[in-house]
Amino acid sequence: MQLVVHWCYTLGVVRSIDRLPIIECCGPVWSFTGWITQDFPPADGYSVRSFVQGQFQYSLPWFGGGKAPWIAIVVHGDGSYDWMWG
Repeated sequence: MQLVVHWCYTLGVVRSIDRLPIIECCGPVWSFTGWITQDFPPADGYSVRSFVQGQFQYSLPWFGGGKAPWIAIVVHGDGSYDWMWG
């Protein structure tokens, strides 16, 4: 799972932002079942946070487990960024 973020900034303010959540999945035992959350607020601030969380299911019938990983990327008007995942 990936979150690609491109942004433009001027004078310390994020003026535009584009996001693309990507699933490159999954192998023989995991399947992507959908997005739980996609939070993409508009640009126009000193920082803008983008967040996605996906749902993955273990596909072997005798094991009913799943995972819900997430990615958050915060872009700033000075061109820097921070990211977190879990």
